[in-house]
Amino acid sequence: MARDGIVERFKLNNYDELSQEYRDRMEYEIDMMHKMGFAAYFLVVWDYIKYARDQNIPVGPGRGSAAGSIVAYAMGITNIDPVHYGLLFERFLNPERKSMPDVDTDFCIERREDVIKYVTEKYGTDHVAQIITFNRMTSKAVLKDVARVLDIPYNESDKLAKLIPVARGKPTKLKVMISDDTPVPAFKEKYDSGELIPGTGGDVSTLD
Repeated sequence: MARDGIVERFKLNNYDELSQEYRDRMEYEIDMMHKMGFAAYFLVVWDYIKYARDQNIPVGPGRGSAAGSIVAYAMGITNIDPVHYGLLFERFLNPERKSMPDVDTDFCIERREDVIKYVTEKYGTDHVAQIITFNRMTSKAVLKDVARVLDIPYNESDKLAKLIPVARGKPTKLKVMISDDTPVPAFKEKYDSGELIPGTGGDVSTLD
């Protein structure tokens, strides 16, 4: 399917007309997928993306490490030519990779459920699952988001956010910043004053 797909992509008469660079890359990827047991996985992904396209459900061009696969491009899973853009297949699949690779695909939010229904009905409810990831927002991000809701000028919230120390990539928590042990007294003084939010008059309980 990948070989037929690349012929169609480049409007060739047959696979032999494909340049050596593309053919070598294609055969290398196909061989690696077979060795690592991912041929069936690619066929499943191809199947539901083809369904979406056939039903005129908008599908993203592809992102993440899978965009580095010429097989994905040939099969219509992605719409990015990795050889042309110098993208590496090994970021997606290689014998040294410990974690399982996956194909990041974006479907139109209005018809996303149609794709999920198709996959569920075809492969069975016991073979389909939806996964969500929850992340905690950092103190800097929270401060800016709340300031926006309260109509506090961006330059004010930005100044405050920049006062928050970052250690090992993690900003200090707000409860630490406004505590008696704050590493930045100026931040706590601003919080205690209540100056930023009209009507608080320095009463910090209204800001908790």
